[in-house]
Amino acid sequence: MIKAEHNKAARLIFDVYIDRLLKKNFSSFFLVNECPEIKNINSLIVTPNHFSWWDGFFIDLVNRKVLRRKIHIMMLEDQLKKYWFFRYLGAYSVRQENPKCIIETAAYSREISDIPGTLNVIYPQGEIESYEKRPLSFKFGLRFFLRGIAGNSAVAPVLFKIKYGEVMKPSVYCWFGELVSPKDVIADFARYLKNLEYGLDQLNILSERKTSMKDLFRNEL
Repeated sequence: MIKAEHNKAARLIFDVYIDRLLKKNFSSFFLVNECPEIKNINSLIVTPNHFSWWDGFFIDLVNRKVLRRKIHIMMLEDQLKKYWFFRYLGAYSVRQENPKCIIETAAYSREISDIPGTLNVIYPQGEIESYEKRPLSFKFGLRFFLRGIAGNSAVAPVLFKIKYGEVMKPSVYCWFGELVSPKDVIADFARYLKNLEYGLDQLNILSERKTSMKDLFRNEL
């Protein structure tokens, strides 16, 4: 597998690049609800929906503006080889068709969780699907990656939506789910997945609001 290799110079270059790219393509980046309290959480694992090429950029921006943790993102190995630069920003690889690689990736995920202040991004869908698709197709490997994760860790869905409105460029909307322990996700995986789809419904409802939303493009925190 390919491990993350954080590089400060690469991080500085990427931050400038992605901020410009996002603002060039989107008019706003709204938070539709409050982020849960994560100050006392050792390691945070988030499970975003996966519906576009932009998804990794979205969670990276939310981390820099809101969560402020050392980010790690699980990527398919063929994609990480293609976009090799991402390993210097925290990306690491998994090969879904290779059991040995899955075991190595799971062990590495546990190593990440032992480091205070980390954020690990795992996409439970495993591949891009339409935002409107219901039910979503989830890979049950998430439970395997959560086994043995340190006790003072938490899992939460962080969901995104792209929506067009009254201006030429669309807006991005983000919803935070409640924190759940890794053990509870493993014990009742179906319930966690239902909560994730509930979050998508909430995101649809809350993105229709015209007030009380914070725009990360304007640092409204």
